[in-house]
Amino acid sequence: DEAGFSLEPFVMSAGQRITWANVQTTSNLAADGIPVPSVTWKSDDLQLDIRPWVDGEAESLTLHVTYRLKYSNPVQEARLMVAVRPFQVNPPWQAFRNLGGISPVHRISCQAGHLLVEGRRVEFSPPADARGAAAFEEGGILWILASGIMPSRSTVEDQTGYASATLAWDLPPGSSSLEVTISVPYFDKS
Repeated sequence: DEAGFSLEPFVMSAGQRITWANVQTTSNLAADGIPVPSVTWKSDDLQLDIRPWVDGEAESLTLHVTYRLKYSNPVQEARLMVAVRPFQVNPPWQAFRNLGGISPVHRISCQAGHLLVEGRRVEFSPPADARGAAAFEEGGILWILASGIMPSRSTVEDQTGYASATLAWDLPPGSSSLEVTISVPYFDKS
């Protein structure tokens, strides 16, 4: 989405935050040749498959991103987290008009089954086990999460345009997999 916010996944496991920076990543296209990309993170004991896809038509397009977290063995404690951040991230080949960078987010509201980000309804399934929002003055979402706690606010207004939020899903104890889909409409604002 041009000039939109970004979704950034990470995993909390065994007291450590796992991000794109400390795993092996690979990108692929669907096996049948259709242009549906995916990214896979791998580490010693986990794999996170990230697959964006779009459905709808004309002015009713919706971006869906499915996150599939798999462990090689059942684990007692793990959490998939997806941060909503005020940045546009573009690969070099997609830098037609915008080169990415700051994409202001002034208001985020976390509801039971969705977020409102600048008025845009972001839905997710299954429901998140935890969610919260933070303003830039609080250190942003990643600094709060690094302390091991979720942000406590459900709504944030940030005059600087650096509001952020996170959604979290706990892997049930003794389980080895979890699947989450987040859906963002391209044009519709609620």
